[in-house]
Amino acid sequence: MLLCMLYMIEAVFFYWLLYKSTNDVLNPFAISLGAWLGAAGISQLNIGGILPDWELMTHITVQAFALTVLLIGSRGNKPSGKYYYSNLEIKINNKFIIASRVIFLVSFICALIEWQSNGFVITIFNSSTADLKGDMIALSGIHYGTVCLPYCALVSLYEIYFRKNKKKSTWIYNISVIASCVFYSLFIELSRGSMLIIILGGILLTHSRFRIKFSKLVRYALILTLLMVILMMIRIQNRDSFIYTATGTYEWWSPIYLYVATCFDNLNTLIKNGTPMTLCYATVLKPILDVFNIDLNIPIIEYNYSFFNARTMIYSFYHDLGIIGVIIYSFIIYMVVSRIYRRAKYDSRYLLLLAALQKSIYMVFFGNYFTGVFCPSFPFIVIWFLGIISQTNIVIGRYGRAKSVKCLQK
Repeated sequence: MLLCMLYMIEAVFFYWLLYKSTNDVLNPFAISLGAWLGAAGISQLNIGGILPDWELMTHITVQAFALTVLLIGSRGNKPSGKYYYSNLEIKINNKFIIASRVIFLVSFICALIEWQSNGFVITIFNSSTADLKGDMIALSGIHYGTVCLPYCALVSLYEIYFRKNKKKSTWIYNISVIASCVFYSLFIELSRGSMLIIILGGILLTHSRFRIKFSKLVRYALILTLLMVILMMIRIQNRDSFIYTATGTYEWWSPIYLYVATCFDNLNTLIKNGTPMTLCYATVLKPILDVFNIDLNIPIIEYNYSFFNARTMIYSFYHDLGIIGVIIYSFIIYMVVSRIYRRAKYDSRYLLLLAALQKSIYMVFFGNYFTGVFCPSFPFIVIWFLGIISQTNIVIGRYGRAKSVKCLQK
């Protein structure tokens, strides 16, 4: 319990520190640190005594990641002072409109093809007694289009918020896109991950347009947590599964606790067993080589409980280079996030990309959604492509700085 309290205090303090430096409740470094250390704190509760205590090296590794994010976050905030988003005047050009509609059409067709391969089953009504989503079939190549579908909802929301002189047809199209993406994610795919992409990215876009206050963010967080718990209960209907039986009398709390704690326990097991390092294979090469079905036969050990295969963001980092890998890979990733975050305040092309990265920023305790697997990361390339072809007129806003804006205009 003492370790739980210490981690929670650390989570609140670091979040507050980074929040105060920007007055931005959705500061990505504050969010990542708060989620990471908060989840680590929950893991220390050890309800039911089913999971072993962490190794000392696990605590050190968890803190190394936290301090790396804190370092990059502090460095990335200071030059720009206290701001959040400039009052950007965004002109969405015809290239963006045409490209976004083509991308949605392709994604929608790919999703329909996969749905057909699964017999047009509406997964949420499936009577299976196991993990409902586990029965879904992902088609090679086609799935690259399907994974882009929830991001199409973000593109449509972006257009609703920032496109000037919207016609009735524009409203109908974009609302239809959002509704279809939510329906597919919620009822057919039954994917918490896809819903997180839409919800978290949507919150960021709403924040950039209307500026969400801290009190409202807390309400959003509570509603989101409740929604994820409901989806978790629906998706896993087997009452004999690990999450329902592992902690005995804690039937309703154990799924929430175990979804967090097992992620860290898998990392702890890796550290405890002293797995030989794979150098740059687990994090860098394998996600790329998997696209071409190339296997170098380098042993990668993936500890998990049943279908609880989540292993935190830094699992593969440690597998590659130990604690040095945790620091190096985290440093590179969050330096990129820092650049995107700072540019998004003055350039709307980066704003859409930042919205697409929100799930990756929040879910660091669950997995590496930045670069862990190429297919789920593929939509980031698509979103960046949309950003490149879009047109932005930049205006100095209340929270902007003239010097930075002029540099971008040049």
